[in-house]
Amino acid sequence: MDNTPLVSVIITFYNSGDFVHSAIKEVQKQTYKKIEIICVNDGSQDETLSLLKKYQQEDNRIIIINKNNEGGAHNALAAGQKVVKGKYILTFDHDDKLGEDALEQAVISMKQNPDWGISLFKVVIMDEEGDLLESRPQPKNILTAKEAVKATVIRFKYAFRCLYKREVFQSFSYYKKEPWLNYDEYVGRRLIYNAGFIGFNSGVYYYVRNKDSCTSKISLKTITPLETEILNREFIKKNELYKNIDIDFEIFFMNKLNSYIKLYEHKLKNKSSQTQKKYVRDLFKRAFDSINKNIIIQSQKGFKKKYMQLLFSNFFIYYLIRKLR
Repeated sequence: MDNTPLVSVIITFYNSGDFVHSAIKEVQKQTYKKIEIICVNDGSQDETLSLLKKYQQEDNRIIIINKNNEGGAHNALAAGQKVVKGKYILTFDHDDKLGEDALEQAVISMKQNPDWGISLFKVVIMDEEGDLLESRPQPKNILTAKEAVKATVIRFKYAFRCLYKREVFQSFSYYKKEPWLNYDEYVGRRLIYNAGFIGFNSGVYYYVRNKDSCTSKISLKTITPLETEILNREFIKKNELYKNIDIDFEIFFMNKLNSYIKLYEHKLKNKSSQTQKKYVRDLFKRAFDSINKNIIIQSQKGFKKKYMQLLFSNFFIYYLIRKLR
């Protein structure tokens, strides 16, 4: 009887015909062969689906999910999340790369450490030409779930490209009706929190920083990560994951809000309908209300403290000052 665990690899595609070949070949070349390759076609209008079907005829490990586009990459992941059969799961971006033994090393680490819910790859960040930009550090020690989530507060200390146990991966759904950008980051934190312990392996995941990704194009959707930030804040506060960094936590979010106000006022407001303007105004107000203003005020002295007291006196004053700066 074959006791080799099955690994499910989820790859999402949206008008990604140029990447179908390279993405599938990256997974097929793995030294670890007991895999299912779940390809989610997220409503592509190009040749993506026909190319996927061609590769499926050549490799019966390929499973195609063909769905309508719902405006958010997280919902493509949700479609794959529902059908995975593997003991372990990898979500793989179609323009990224993998070391040939990445899955093998990750599986070995998980089998040797059955209490791990996640095993982190070594992450190397490259540009589209394949030039090295940076290598991200791995933890020096095994992390508890709380320690791992804390490492994502304010900024990601580690790059969470990883192999999941299936029960961890399916413990919180990627599905969200709203097409918010970065909602998958919120789900990622929830999965990390449910992982028990987080370890690491020697396999390499090459993350390609794509200049033309959807997150680099400016539209009203560019504001929606603020929705995700609000959810993240609620989750982090509820589970007391920001102790000892509460001042930095609040100032970081305030600066995020400021940058979105500036972006909207300078590049998006004039293109927005009245309904969109109302939505954005409400979003900014909810973000403003979520700030622990007293923590920021008390961290200041002299004139800066008085300025912050005025700034936070009400949303109208805050918004007026921020949009003029």
